[in-house]
Parts: sequence; structure tokens; C-alpha cells
Amino acid sequence: MIGGNCSIQGFDKDGEEVYWTVTGDNVSALTLCDVEHDGINELLVGSDDFEIRVFQDEEVISETTETARITGLCPLHKATFGYALENGTIGVYDKSTR
Repeated sequence: MIGGNCSIQGFDKDGEEVYWTVTGDNVSALTLCDVEHDGINELLVGSDDFEIRVFQDEEVISETTETARITGLCPLHKATFGYALENGTIGVYDKSTR
């Protein structure tokens, strides 16, 4: 998975594109996490517009606005994930609850 200028691409082991979708702004952080706690990883995307978006396939299933550019996302335990912002803020979400 790789993020770019408002787009996200996924490639298989042979370098073939197998995933493509758009997001709201330049991608600044990506991770996979089972946010729905259903045994299937969702794609978490942080972007320059202060948004954390959760994708299930190409569909946005959750969108949360933060107070600064997202610089890091990290899966933790079960449906929880950590985040870091450009302003130094760090925190944890459990599904969509901070």
C-alpha cells in the first residue's frame, strides 16, 4: 500500500496494481487494523486535511477530524489504534471513540 496526492494504491508481490482509491488530501500515514473487530483488516489513512479515514475496500466507513496533520497510525490491540499528529499530540482510538 502506498499513499500519494489524494490517492492510495496497493500492489501485489509481482508489482501489479490490485487496489486503487481516492481520499480527501495528500496521504501522510497508512496502516491496516481490524477496526470493525470482524476479523478483516480495514485500511486507515491519515492525511494533510487533519482527517483519519477508515476504508473497507474502497468505501469510507468512518471519518474523524483531528486538530493537526496526521503523521502516524499504528494498530494496537483488537479494534484499537494509535495516532500521532504534527503538533505532538498522540492518542488512541477504540473503533471511532478517542
